[in-house]
Amino acid sequence: MSSITSLLGKLPPSPKDKTGWPWTKESKPIPQVMPNGKPWPKISIVTPSYNQGLYLEETIRSVLLQNYPNLEYIVMDGGSTDNSVEIIKKYEPWLTYWVSEKDAGQADAIHRGFSRANGDVIGWLNSDDYLLSGALGKVGRSFAADLDLEFVVGGGIVVDDLGNLLRKYYSFPQNATSLLAIGQFFLQMSSFWSRETYQAVGGIDIFLRFCFDYDFFIRLAQRKTPGRLDSLLAAFRIHDRSKTSSIWESIAIPEFELIRRRHGFYSWPELVREEMKTLYIRQYHLNNRKLKLKDIVLEPAYFLHTLKEKIWKNSRCAGV
Repeated sequence: MSSITSLLGKLPPSPKDKTGWPWTKESKPIPQVMPNGKPWPKISIVTPSYNQGLYLEETIRSVLLQNYPNLEYIVMDGGSTDNSVEIIKKYEPWLTYWVSEKDAGQADAIHRGFSRANGDVIGWLNSDDYLLSGALGKVGRSFAADLDLEFVVGGGIVVDDLGNLLRKYYSFPQNATSLLAIGQFFLQMSSFWSRETYQAVGGIDIFLRFCFDYDFFIRLAQRKTPGRLDSLLAAFRIHDRSKTSSIWESIAIPEFELIRRRHGFYSWPELVREEMKTLYIRQYHLNNRKLKLKDIVLEPAYFLHTLKEKIWKNSRCAGV
């Protein structure tokens, strides 16, 4: 059974100072078709981008070098004024579609990208994050193995602006109740869902500026509790240009509370709300205690970035 042709030698060469994944290494190619002879589920990835030229090429290469046989990749640039368009054009032959034009924000860019997607499985990857090697193969196998799977959550890593590992973030699938009680405790870039389910829940709310992913995941989980993929799939990058705590306080917190109210959180008695919060926080920590201690707290770089991660935790619903 033939495998997909390697892309590494066909893509534009990496900058001389870049090595490893996804610069000089690629995912192991997988067979063109599944063992039963059927095509792999088509996966559509949308990358919204605006003036992220510093990281965009790594993002694009991390998708293309998955060597996934049935991939659709769409890049929606919001009219960048840096070198983003130049980078996108370098990879144009391998993109399904791209555009650079003014949009109404990140949610609008993602919404318009998904409107062009034809995949069985879809997800979005922000232009400062990246997929880990072999991620899409694992996602494709999960959906192929379970035809009833609608929404799956994997793990990931948190890195700094140079790509240094800060911590590992293990999959913690949440139901709608826990999402309302404690917020979103899984990585957006490690989450994938069926296009049919996306359409059934009404897609992304483009009128939300920061917490559109939180609102979307609640609606997905209300339909069906996500499955768990016990693998590290993607990297979330913390850097100085990420959305900050000042924005969180002025815009994201009110939006976050608006979404909770919209989905009925404040119709619960206060005692129930507090009990649910305690229950799910305990469940989250129990999930982590099953893992090796060194993977959770013994990474020295993690302690150097305590403040940055605290800001990230405060803005985790902000589509970063």
